Amino acid sequence: MLGRFKSFAPKAGYVDVCRRVHEYIEYYIRQALTAPSLKQTPQEYDEPQKGQRSMVQGLAAQTDDMDFIRSQILQGMLAAQETISVLVSNTMFLMARHPSEWAELRTEVLSYGEDLFNFHRLSVFKPLQNILNEALRIYPVFPMLGRTCLQDTTLPVGGGKNQDQPIYVAKGTFVVTSYIAMHMNDKVFGKSPEQFRPTRWNEIRPSQWEYMPFGGGERACLGREKVLAEAAYVVARLAQTFTRVESRDDRPWKEVVRMTAKNANGCQVGLFRG
Repeated sequence: MLGRFKSFAPKAGYVDVCRRVHEYIEYYIRQALTAPSLKQTPQEYDEPQKGQRSMVQGLAAQTDDMDFIRSQILQGMLAAQETISVLVSNTMFLMARHPSEWAELRTEVLSYGEDLFNFHRLSVFKPLQNILNEALRIYPVFPMLGRTCLQDTTLPVGGGKNQDQPIYVAKGTFVVTSYIAMHMNDKVFGKSPEQFRPTRWNEIRPSQWEYMPFGGGERACLGREKVLAEAAYVVARLAQTFTRVESRDDRPWKEVVRMTAKNANGCQVGLFRG
């Protein structure tokens, strides 16, 4: 939000928290780097006990670069914060406000029975994947992403009066992409993009750079398949078990942004059997 003036923002508290987190993680990295097992050859490391090693031990066996190991561990830990629970909560928040969508999903789930509940079938189960895609479009778990430009470059659009002309980006520029804004582009997602309409996914085919709930390119989220599979399983089981879902909170979705973005009011719904 501050752009070039971000350096003026107070950050003493932030720096102190980062220092404490780094010290905590580095304690375990030092233990791994000095462990006797680290003296194994690469061939010995690939023996059966490999699967029993922690992420810290695995990285320490490959490099002694403290900053690199710490960064990899932090990336893995932070990206796993509440991802699945936030997606399921946001999905149920929306479904509770669209009971007809719940009824249709339940009918589809019941028609498959237990045969639906395996990784492959859930991943290609269009009615449910449409719902998850729509929930991620409207309320992306990760609302924005920042990247530092490594060399002078020119982006094809973003410049000019209407932002449809090329724009120069100098090396060292920190660029922030807002997924929330991107996902409201009616030229990509059709009319009324602010509305929850899962069936729009039967008509649209956004590119990986137009729909980015998990980022894109070589640095895209490694947990994408895991998140979608587990969220699909939970929502499908709920649809199989409960005949209807009812909203118990008439307040609008209000974001609270930490590492992820979730509803500050939580997900208050009633689930009914029979």
